[in-house]
Amino acid sequence: DRIHIKLDAAGYLPQEQQHLWLVNARTGKAQQLTDHAVYSEYSARFSPDGKHIVFMSNRHPDPDRELFGEEIYIMRAKKGAKMRAVKTHYGAKGSPVFSPDGQTIAFISYPGTTNFWENAKLYTAPVNGDGPVTCLTEQHDVHIGATVAMDVIPPAQIAPVWSKDGGRIYIQT
Repeated sequence: DRIHIKLDAAGYLPQEQQHLWLVNARTGKAQQLTDHAVYSEYSARFSPDGKHIVFMSNRHPDPDRELFGEEIYIMRAKKGAKMRAVKTHYGAKGSPVFSPDGQTIAFISYPGTTNFWENAKLYTAPVNGDGPVTCLTEQHDVHIGATVAMDVIPPAQIAPVWSKDGGRIYIQT
C-alpha cells in the first residue's frame, strides 16, 4: 500500500501510477511498456537511434518514504523489455538525456539526501556503467534548472540539451 495523499480542495489523490507508453505517430495505436501497482516511471526520452528509452523511477520497496531513491533506468522501447539502472550516486536526480552517440546520459541532481538548499548540478554517466559519474558544474556557483522552493506544484524541469556533435551540453539556470 502507498501513502494516501490529500490535496487541499481536491481530496485524496488517486492511487494510479505513471507508466511508459509507446504511441505510433501515424496510426495512434498505443502500447503500454511498463506497468506496476507501486512504481511509476517518468521523464522518459528516446536514445538517438530510437531503440532505447531512458527514464526515472523510484523502485525502493517503499517509495513514498524513500524520497531520494530515484534512479535512472534504461530499457529497450519494447513491451516487456527488461529495465536496468544506470550506475549513479545516491540522491535526487532527474531529466536524463542520451548523448548524440547514445553512450552517455546527462542528468541533473542534488547528491545526498537533504541538501536541497545547495545548487543542483549537471552530471554525466556512461550508459554501460563502465567509468565514473562526472559532475560538470562542481566548480561553478550556478543552480541547474528552474526549481523554486514551493509547497504546491514544482515547476517543469528543463532537461539538458546536447549539441549535435556531443561536445557541449546546454542547460537552464
